[in-house]
Amino acid sequence: MDINKNKCLALGFSDEFYKVLKADRFPTEDEYYLLLINEDKTADIPLRFANTVICPEKVNITFPINCNNVVTCGMGLRCSVSFSSVGEDSAVLSVSRKIEKLLPCEVRVDLKNNLSLYENIVYNTVRLLNT
Repeated sequence: MDINKNKCLALGFSDEFYKVLKADRFPTEDEYYLLLINEDKTADIPLRFANTVICPEKVNITFPINCNNVVTCGMGLRCSVSFSSVGEDSAVLSVSRKIEKLLPCEVRVDLKNNLSLYENIVYNTVRLLNT
Protein backbone atom coordinates (compact mmCIF):
# COMPACT_ATOMS: atom_id res chain seq x y z
CA MET A 1 0.00 0.00 0.00
CA ASP A 2 1.36 3.42 -0.92
CA ILE A 3 0.90 5.45 2.28
CA ASN A 4 1.97 8.71 0.64
CA LYS A 5 -0.71 8.25 -2.02
CA ASN A 6 -3.42 7.00 0.32
CA LYS A 7 -2.80 9.06 3.47
CA CYS A 8 -3.84 6.32 5.87
CA LEU A 9 -4.44 6.86 9.61
CA ALA A 10 -4.89 3.75 11.78
CA LEU A 11 -6.13 4.21 15.37
CA GLY A 12 -5.72 1.76 18.24
CA PHE A 13 -4.26 -1.23 16.40
CA SER A 14 -1.45 -3.51 17.61
CA ASP A 15 2.18 -2.80 16.76
CA GLU A 16 2.10 -5.88 14.54
CA PHE A 17 -0.78 -4.40 12.54
CA TYR A 18 1.22 -1.22 11.93
CA LYS A 19 4.21 -3.28 10.82
CA VAL A 20 2.11 -5.37 8.44
CA LEU A 21 0.23 -2.40 7.04
CA LYS A 22 3.35 -0.20 7.01
CA ALA A 23 1.18 2.76 7.96
CA ASP A 24 2.47 5.91 9.61
CA ARG A 25 0.81 6.25 13.03
CA PHE A 26 0.93 10.02 13.17
CA PRO A 27 0.46 11.68 9.79
CA THR A 28 0.82 15.45 9.93
CA GLU A 29 -2.01 16.27 7.56
CA ASP A 30 -5.71 16.48 8.45
CA GLU A 31 -7.02 14.80 5.31
CA TYR A 32 -6.89 11.04 4.80
CA TYR A 33 -7.96 8.61 2.16
CA LEU A 34 -8.47 5.88 4.78
CA LEU A 35 -9.28 6.15 8.47
CA LEU A 36 -9.01 2.75 10.21
CA ILE A 37 -10.55 2.40 13.68
CA ASN A 38 -9.86 -0.62 15.89
CA GLU A 39 -12.56 -2.37 17.91
CA ASP A 40 -11.85 -0.66 21.22
CA LYS A 41 -10.69 2.75 19.97
CA THR A 42 -12.68 5.88 20.64
CA ALA A 43 -10.79 9.14 20.85
CA ASP A 44 -11.11 12.82 20.19
CA ILE A 45 -8.79 13.73 17.35
CA PRO A 46 -8.95 16.65 14.97
CA LEU A 47 -10.04 15.33 11.62
CA ARG A 48 -11.51 17.23 8.72
CA PHE A 49 -11.93 14.59 6.07
CA ALA A 50 -11.55 10.88 5.45
CA ASN A 51 -12.73 9.47 2.14
CA THR A 52 -13.33 6.03 3.64
CA VAL A 53 -13.70 5.05 7.31
CA ILE A 54 -13.16 1.38 8.14
CA CYS A 55 -14.49 0.55 11.60
CA PRO A 56 -16.20 -2.14 13.70
CA GLU A 57 -19.95 -2.62 13.36
CA LYS A 58 -20.62 -1.13 16.80
CA VAL A 59 -18.07 1.67 17.08
CA ASN A 60 -18.58 4.67 19.34
CA ILE A 61 -17.07 7.55 17.36
CA THR A 62 -16.77 10.67 19.51
CA PHE A 63 -15.67 13.09 16.79
CA PRO A 64 -17.22 14.38 13.56
CA ILE A 65 -16.14 12.70 10.34
CA ASN A 66 -16.84 14.00 6.87
CA CYS A 67 -16.53 10.92 4.66
CA ASN A 68 -17.83 9.28 1.50
CA ASN A 69 -17.86 5.67 2.74
CA VAL A 70 -18.25 3.97 6.10
CA VAL A 71 -17.17 0.34 5.90
CA THR A 72 -18.10 -1.80 8.89
CA CYS A 73 -15.93 -4.84 9.54
CA GLY A 74 -16.45 -7.82 11.83
CA MET A 75 -18.27 -11.11 12.03
CA GLY A 76 -21.79 -9.67 12.28
CA LEU A 77 -24.41 -10.27 9.60
CA ARG A 78 -24.81 -6.55 8.91
CA CYS A 79 -21.09 -5.83 8.40
CA SER A 80 -19.98 -4.49 5.03
CA VAL A 81 -16.97 -6.82 5.14
CA SER A 82 -16.58 -10.04 7.12
CA PHE A 83 -15.07 -13.49 6.92
CA SER A 84 -17.56 -16.06 5.65
CA SER A 85 -15.19 -18.87 6.62
CA VAL A 86 -11.91 -19.03 8.52
CA GLY A 87 -9.26 -21.72 8.36
CA GLU A 88 -5.87 -22.12 10.01
CA ASP A 89 -3.94 -19.84 7.69
CA SER A 90 -6.55 -18.55 5.24
CA ALA A 91 -10.09 -17.21 5.17
CA VAL A 92 -12.79 -16.16 2.73
CA LEU A 93 -13.37 -12.40 2.87
CA SER A 94 -16.96 -11.49 2.03
CA VAL A 95 -17.78 -8.00 0.73
CA SER A 96 -21.55 -7.55 1.03
CA ARG A 97 -22.01 -4.20 -0.77
CA LYS A 98 -20.31 -1.94 -3.29
CA ILE A 99 -17.49 0.08 -1.73
CA GLU A 100 -15.98 2.60 -4.14
CA LYS A 101 -14.87 0.51 -7.13
CA LEU A 102 -15.07 -2.79 -5.21
CA LEU A 103 -18.20 -4.83 -5.99
CA PRO A 104 -19.77 -7.45 -3.69
CA CYS A 105 -17.61 -10.57 -3.80
CA GLU A 106 -15.92 -13.33 -1.87
CA VAL A 107 -12.14 -13.60 -2.00
CA ARG A 108 -9.78 -16.15 -0.45
CA VAL A 109 -7.11 -14.35 1.60
CA ASP A 110 -4.12 -15.42 3.66
CA LEU A 111 -4.28 -14.71 7.40
CA LYS A 112 -1.44 -12.99 9.23
CA ASN A 113 -0.96 -15.13 12.36
CA ASN A 114 0.31 -12.21 14.42
CA LEU A 115 -2.89 -10.17 13.86
CA SER A 116 -6.28 -10.51 15.54
CA LEU A 117 -9.26 -11.68 13.49
CA TYR A 118 -10.57 -8.10 13.23
CA GLU A 119 -7.13 -6.76 12.23
CA ASN A 120 -6.96 -9.41 9.51
CA ILE A 121 -10.35 -8.30 8.15
CA VAL A 122 -9.27 -4.64 8.11
CA TYR A 123 -5.86 -5.42 6.61
CA ASN A 124 -7.39 -7.47 3.79
CA THR A 125 -10.11 -4.86 3.19
CA VAL A 126 -7.42 -2.21 2.74
CA ARG A 127 -5.56 -4.50 0.32
CA LEU A 128 -8.71 -5.02 -1.75
CA LEU A 129 -9.49 -1.31 -1.85
CA ASN A 130 -5.97 -0.63 -3.11
CA THR A 131 -5.94 -3.15 -5.97
